[in-house]
Order: sequence, then structure tokens, then C-alpha cells
Amino acid sequence: MNSAGRVSFTARSFRRDAKLKALAMKRDSGNIPTTQSPAPLITDRSNPTFASARLIFYDFPLAYNPAKARIMLVEKGLPYTTVIVNILSSEGVSPAFIRLNPSASLPVLRDGGKLLTQSKEIVTYLDTVDGSPLGGKSVDRKQVSQWVDLTAPWDGNLFVQANVPAAAGALGLFGAFKKEAILSFKARNPQLRSVYDEKVQAMTQTEAKGSDPRAQEANRAELRSILSKAEATLSKQNFLAGSEYSAADALLSVILWRLDNLGQIDQYLSPRTFLSRYWGMIQARPSYNTVFGPSKNPFTAFSLAGPAVAQVLLQKVTGNRDQILPCGSDEASQLPSWGWEED
Repeated sequence: MNSAGRVSFTARSFRRDAKLKALAMKRDSGNIPTTQSPAPLITDRSNPTFASARLIFYDFPLAYNPAKARIMLVEKGLPYTTVIVNILSSEGVSPAFIRLNPSASLPVLRDGGKLLTQSKEIVTYLDTVDGSPLGGKSVDRKQVSQWVDLTAPWDGNLFVQANVPAAAGALGLFGAFKKEAILSFKARNPQLRSVYDEKVQAMTQTEAKGSDPRAQEANRAELRSILSKAEATLSKQNFLAGSEYSAADALLSVILWRLDNLGQIDQYLSPRTFLSRYWGMIQARPSYNTVFGPSKNPFTAFSLAGPAVAQVLLQKVTGNRDQILPCGSDEASQLPSWGWEED
């Protein structure tokens, strides 16, 4: 890693497309090679209480919910391995990923034989897994828990659908494509038919909620309530649960990043002086660029979204579901990975 602490996207993502084509050519014969093990995301954040890369984190750097787990991993300095699952493409509903997590959602955290699939439970787990919760004795643990309960349920994806029409339209295209992918995968994997049917039903419900004006306004009202409570708290102390950064601040950081990424941060922070100061402190933390930098880098964002866009366009042009490639082997632990490495 260089002195600037820069995280770069490796060429592995570009080589990945060629590998997928090779997998597609061999899938009918059943001779699908084992994929390469994922590379460590962070290699210099050692912790003597952990075995190297004991934690395996399934992530997508552009997504809202995985950022909650990612910021905990980085702030705590836990060594881990990352596996990037492109939830915009057919990879996000591939048989391998469905077997790992039937809801086909991120984040997913594996710690030995333990598998966690909900962002809130992952945040709570990571905060205490090494016996040293963020903030230590400088924060009120009860307040941390209360803030986690308040902020974790807010739906940052619904906020996109309700407030950014262009992004909502793009997500709609990806969603329609993934439903086509599900039809293709379901035909090849009849044993997963019921799981895929449940996934389609969940996607349809999410789409309906995203276009419901009442749900949209409730989402905005929930956000305003969170930010107003944070403003009141931060008028008395530097962080949400005391004098040091805690898991409560990690989750609020992700909410503020979502607003910033959508160009709406000024609208919500301009009337909130203390929260504005706090946002400046969050951006100054070393974790900020590590966790959120990839989503703010146009090249990296295109590198992540590009393969999904190509799949959508190819399927629309050909109208052929056979163009939708299954990703990885039948073992969920062998999902293809895009590696993030520090240079």
C-alpha cells in the first residue's frame, strides 16, 4: 500500500469476463473448473486475536447494505477476505449464490461455520466478535444499541427509487433482466424452483413498494427523524454514543454516504449545523476513502456496473435467455471474485 493509502481496482475484473465465457462453453459437459480463491481485501490490518482471513465477506462496493458491514470491518481493522458478487447481473441470482443465501441479497458474512445474511446482525456481530467493541469504554453501549436499532432499518434502496428517477429506471432494467436470468437458471436447476419463485415474489414486492407514494414519503420522514435526532445528540457530544466513534456512527456514516452519492447531502444537512460538522469529521477518517472511495470513482463504478450493463444489452438485442451465463461452480464458496488489493 502506498503512502496515500490508495485502494485500486485490479485488472482481475477485466479478466473475469473471459473466464465466464470459458465457463459457459464447458457448462453443458459439467466440466466447470474451480474458480480462483478470492484475494484478501486488506492485507495490513493484522489482529493477533484472529486467524488470517478467518472472515469471508460477500460484497458489492456500489450497494447500500453491504457498506454497513464493510465499514465495521475496516474501522475495527479485522483481517478478512472479500468475494465480490455482482448483484446487478445474473451473478446475483446464480445457483451458487442462491445456495449460499436463498434471499440472494448482500451482505453475507461467513465466520467458520457461522453464516450471517442480515446487515444489522452482521454489524452487531462484528462489533463484539473480537471482544473489543468500537469506542470501548468511551461510549454508552446502551446508546449504541438504540442507535443501531434506529438506523439499521432505514431503506437506502427505497430512497433511491423514491428520489432519483434515473437511478430508479436503471435499477428497474437490472431487475427485469434478473427475472429473465431466474427463468433461465430455474429451468436448468429444477431443485431450486421454489427458492427462485420466492425470490421473484420478493423482487416484485420491493418494486411495488418503491413506486408507492405512501412508502416513499414514509421513507423520507424516517430519514428526517433520524437526522433530527442525530443533530440534537451531536449538539452535546462529538459522536452518537459518546466521545468516540462506535457502531452507531458506522451506520449513520452509511446513510450520509448514500445521500452524498445521490447529490442530496446539502438538502438534508444545510439546516443541521452539528450534523454538518460531524459529516466533515466522518469524511476525514481514514476509513472513509477505503469504504466509500470505490463508489465515488467513475472508473471503478463503471468497472463494476459495466458487465451487468453488457448482459442486459445482449439479452435485449438477442432476446435469448441462453445468453445469460451462470456464474461459478455449484459450490457457493467458489463464487467468482473480483479482488481489491492495496498497492
